[in-house]
Amino acid sequence: MNRGFREGMFTHMLNVWAILFFISLMAIKISPETPILLRLTYSLVMASSYLVWCSFVNYFLTRDVLRKRYTNFSHWIQKALGVWLIYISIGMFFRGIQ
Repeated sequence: MNRGFREGMFTHMLNVWAILFFISLMAIKISPETPILLRLTYSLVMASSYLVWCSFVNYFLTRDVLRKRYTNFSHWIQKALGVWLIYISIGMFFRGIQ
């Protein structure tokens, strides 16, 4: 593993906002009556998917060719993600969180 990849992984894994997001998501969507085995399974799936995502992003952004391509298209990617998040937010506002 190169230095950039290691630093990226530490940055992602110690990201307080991400940790708070997962805790709040679990608090909202999982009731206290949920069996412990199911709660542990949810936790393992969430942690695993976060680890895979962070590994993908770190790998992607530590490769020069891929980082340059991302930099060239980042403004379009950010605009598309912004529109998508606004769409989700409006849908949640009118539907309410279920």
